[in-house]
Amino acid sequence: MKIEIKPSKYIINPSIETDDFCISDFLLRELRVDNDKKEKIKIVDLMFELFAAGKPVKKIAYSGDLLEEPVVRNEHFHVVSKLPVDTLDIKINYIQDDKMKEEKIRVHVINYKTKNEYIFPVRGGGWQVHGNYDCIGSHRIPAPASMEFAIDLGQLDSKNKVNYEWNNEKKNEDAPHYGQEIIAIGDGEVVDSYNNADWQIFPSGDTDNEWAKIGRQFGSVPQHCGNYVILKHDNDEYSFYGHMIQHSVTVEKGMRVRQGDVLGRLGNVGFSFSPHLHFHLMNAPELFEAQGLPCHFTNIVDMCGRPLSFIQEEYTIICAE
Repeated sequence: MKIEIKPSKYIINPSIETDDFCISDFLLRELRVDNDKKEKIKIVDLMFELFAAGKPVKKIAYSGDLLEEPVVRNEHFHVVSKLPVDTLDIKINYIQDDKMKEEKIRVHVINYKTKNEYIFPVRGGGWQVHGNYDCIGSHRIPAPASMEFAIDLGQLDSKNKVNYEWNNEKKNEDAPHYGQEIIAIGDGEVVDSYNNADWQIFPSGDTDNEWAKIGRQFGSVPQHCGNYVILKHDNDEYSFYGHMIQHSVTVEKGMRVRQGDVLGRLGNVGFSFSPHLHFHLMNAPELFEAQGLPCHFTNIVDMCGRPLSFIQEEYTIICAE
């Protein structure tokens, strides 16, 4: 028997550290049991054991009776301890050939820090973060793995609100951030872009509706993200910018950009409920295959003027200096 997991190399833990304790927060997207022999297996129990600097901090066990199939998805770990969790041991006890057997693997858990210096993808103040990784039901679980640490950005209006519930009575121009410049977070090469989307569509199981037709004709990335840009930076880090206004994208595949160059303008295209920028960092250029990475910035402060690097809370108000 073999244990296969996603992500396969390591799990990212953007831990929050204080003087007295540390909060670890990470996600095992999938665990799959592969029976590589003819004889059937019966899982007796599944155990997760978490370690920090070699010391056990938490143990979670599931009875085999609770495992209806040999797959576990979206196991979310949220742990308070003295030090950040850096190791996850997975152990399965099972019966095969009337014998009790054991299979286990060790997974590295890392507090990933971006390897390049990045600025925020928009300028100015009053930007509210939506869909942050701590809001686990937004991008982190339902979206592709590349979006685990994605953020959506909108700007506060005159009433200090960001309206993410748009309707046909409102114009895109009613949003103060609509049409604002989207900029490159760092030097890089354009590895993909799209500039011709004018649709605002939503997923459906109907294979003959507009969502399905757009996907078949233009591909899954424009279908989901409208007009977008993907940049390759040094050290295998890739930034993604989505939902931009049709024909506003200023770059094409193969072009080199400098940090701060304008890539396009903030829009409301693709799978989008209101004007906003979708942004995330990932470890490969393929949106539906890459692993998401936390993105640290060098030029942002919160609404109290305190410097930030990595955004840890949903609805944080950001000013890009």
